Amino acid sequence: SWSMGNKICRSLGKRLCQEREWNFACEGEEMRPYPYGFERDATACNAERVDLTTPEGKLRDLRTPSDAFPRCVSPFGVRNLAGNLEEFVTMDRKGPPTPAMKGAYWQPSRNHCRARQTAHDRYYHGTETGFRCCSDAPAAGAD
Repeated sequence: SWSMGNKICRSLGKRLCQEREWNFACEGEEMRPYPYGFERDATACNAERVDLTTPEGKLRDLRTPSDAFPRCVSPFGVRNLAGNLEEFVTMDRKGPPTPAMKGAYWQPSRNHCRARQTAHDRYYHGTETGFRCCSDAPAAGAD
């Protein structure tokens, strides 16, 4: 959940990524719509799956190891920013911190850099959710 991710990141001296940081890590300086380039490619990342549910109607766990899709990498070398997990970030807005989810998961949907999902609260969690921790870059000239 967003709350759990926030707590874990803070315990590491970091924070949940801001939406703008996540977008930049995904798009790079060229502002690519997908981390791997300008054209959607259903085979580049763990996305576009249609076998989503079990016969009982539950979401299947289709997560893969971070290196399973070697082409699913951003210009900065960040892996799996499209597909694999829907990642919690903090929205860029004034007021109390508000969660959003980026990257979608293995479903056929919004597996591009700018898409976001805001339907879940800070306590929602599931097999398809995760987060990344961010921190500020050291000041120029710092060791």
